[in-house]
Amino acid sequence: MTNYEFTKAAIAKVDESWAALERHFNKKLAKPKVTFDLRSKSCAGQAIGGHTIRLNLGYVRESAQTMVSRTVPHEVVHCWLVATRDPSHVRDNMFYVDQFSVRRRRQKRDVHGSTFQNTMRILGADTSRCHSMGKSDFAKERKTWNYACSGCGHVYQLSTVIHNKMMRGQRRYHPACGAVNGQIVRA
Repeated sequence: MTNYEFTKAAIAKVDESWAALERHFNKKLAKPKVTFDLRSKSCAGQAIGGHTIRLNLGYVRESAQTMVSRTVPHEVVHCWLVATRDPSHVRDNMFYVDQFSVRRRRQKRDVHGSTFQNTMRILGADTSRCHSMGKSDFAKERKTWNYACSGCGHVYQLSTVIHNKMMRGQRRYHPACGAVNGQIVRA
């Protein structure tokens, strides 16, 4: 599936899911906007404030159907629960008063709890919260830099971060040779 086909399918799935929730709860609410600008390596989708759904095009090549069938309804449900002011997703003013009260403990929200799962079941979607889609588009080989001890010749593979620090003048030493003979230099 191309990115263009995916965007059309995702927007259609948002419309379909939102309409199903409106019919089931007999409420008319503003539909969330869908954007395709998410660039995270670990996140396929994100609901922001009940009014925006962000989707990651990096997963489309391998998992387009999974995203349309699982990720889109998942984010739609988050938006729906924020729009309906469900306590699992929205805190009221009393929450901020109560959390500083000596006698009450702060209550944690369970955004993937029973309310979320029941709403997902209305859409006929999978209730799990994590995906197992491949991240091969994001796989990036780490570059390493060859360095060696000036005293004994012990070879090191240093990361780009350490390499850049050494290029800026930071010094590193081989522990066995010490600071006098064991300065690590570019091989």
